[in-house]
Amino acid sequence: MTSTVNELHGMAGTLEQLLLDRETGCDGNTAYRFIMRADGEPVEWSYATLVARAKTIAAALQRRNLARERVLILCSIGEDYVSTLFGCLLSGAIAVPCTPIKASRNQSKILQIIQNCGPGLIVCDQPSAPKMRTLLDSFGLYEIEVVDPVQLSDEDNVWRRANIAADDIAFLQYTSGSTSAPKGVIVTHANILANLAAITGKFGLTRASRGLVWLPPYHDMGLVGGILNPLFVGYPVTLLAPLLFIQKPLRWLELVSRYRITASGGPNFGYQACVDRIQDADCADLDLRCWQLAFNGAERVNAATLERFTAKFARCGFDGRAHYPTYGMAEATLMISGGVQGEAFRVERHIAGGGEGWSRDVVCCGSVIDGHALLVVDADSGVALGEGGVGEIWFSGPSVARGYWNADNAAFEGALADRPGRFLRTGDLGVLIDGEVYLLGRAKEMVVLRGANYFPTDLENAIRVSHPALNPDGIVVFSCAAELTERLVVVAELKRNAKEVVDSEVRTRIVAAMVEEYDIAPDEVVLLDQGAMQRTSSGKLMRTAMKKSYLEKRPANT
Repeated sequence: MTSTVNELHGMAGTLEQLLLDRETGCDGNTAYRFIMRADGEPVEWSYATLVARAKTIAAALQRRNLARERVLILCSIGEDYVSTLFGCLLSGAIAVPCTPIKASRNQSKILQIIQNCGPGLIVCDQPSAPKMRTLLDSFGLYEIEVVDPVQLSDEDNVWRRANIAADDIAFLQYTSGSTSAPKGVIVTHANILANLAAITGKFGLTRASRGLVWLPPYHDMGLVGGILNPLFVGYPVTLLAPLLFIQKPLRWLELVSRYRITASGGPNFGYQACVDRIQDADCADLDLRCWQLAFNGAERVNAATLERFTAKFARCGFDGRAHYPTYGMAEATLMISGGVQGEAFRVERHIAGGGEGWSRDVVCCGSVIDGHALLVVDADSGVALGEGGVGEIWFSGPSVARGYWNADNAAFEGALADRPGRFLRTGDLGVLIDGEVYLLGRAKEMVVLRGANYFPTDLENAIRVSHPALNPDGIVVFSCAAELTERLVVVAELKRNAKEVVDSEVRTRIVAAMVEEYDIAPDEVVLLDQGAMQRTSSGKLMRTAMKKSYLEKRPANT
């Protein structure tokens, strides 16, 4: 595998060198295809076009002396986003991909990122620039320049080759802004090239592959899997605007069929959306025989979803052996483990010791990527467990990021007495069976929905004042495994004087508050009389105990 991978990227030591190598060998064929409009009209770029656009932006960044400084990218998904990203890589600036500025909740996340990384420049679409300027000025951040990509491209500057080393920082990948404190994962050129090589080997990708991704580039799977891996290998990729997929999941499969895509995927919820929202009559013209690799990650993979997706689209030529469950996280650059491309996925129907409903129908996420190590460790004792032992997943190797930007890096400093080196403590529970990883859930109480992480306290805060009958200090939120996906549950206490309140009204207000703040709705709202919530002797809510109680009482298969 190593020699094949080295041939693909020509032993480039940085993404800058890799991009310039692609420009030199450009044959004029499509490298990136952008589909950002509902009519499906594509914009197609060769590497020559991409690099030319990126160099003009890189030159503008160099004129501003932004080498090794952070550049926050807030553009809409599409050509401007990609050219700005590669402009950073060609200039020596540190790219900080981020969601475009939209609603108030996005603004709070963006502000936290700005305060954490201290960008030297913010690049956003021209229509969003006034809103961005107002936000910065309201917090006294007058010195940060806001500019749009067109303006950068129009400046008359000359690009010069930057002095970039493998250990230099390529970008900061911020964890989900739905958490109270987004953390910027420091990814070096060496980290990314090591992970891209591992992905290529695991996926069996070649220059004859054809990719498609609908995840946004501020998501690690969208950035690394959708934009950088095609560059690494040299195969063409189609980038579909995420909103176009969300609005109509059929578009994903239509593009797979139209462009004869061999490799495409996303989180489990994307496959479930296809199962739920695509009608049989819509499938008449789909031909999915080309789809060889349907990767599935970023959230827990659900066996029932894979089985139902296969059954639904087998008539269109989809082969269930294309399903490829994988495990990864931004702190590991992207991929941690995966199976063998073309083999059927495997499911363990029961894993003893998982607890809290995590032990049913667990999908295998394959073995650790080449050149890396994965252990399952008892977090309390720091002892590596043998096969079948349930514990925290620890990961080490060249793909492990340098740490978090201006934040506590304890998660990157896992150490074992009998093994040298540092380990990334993933915070995930798992088990090894025959050397392969089965992911059970978060070691703590993180809520994971549609590939995004949420702290329960944040979700609870959105609910506290949604209705006057609620006891604001008696609310817990958790997720748990259900038949098809993760199930989001709210358990809330009512005040003692709320005897006459209509429960349905309270539930409606709770749902509305969560949708307004986070664009997610709970699957169930359980209302309790005040005093029914389990608490510690010091009065703290026992969230895990409440989750266990709920699981013991809920009907099977819900």
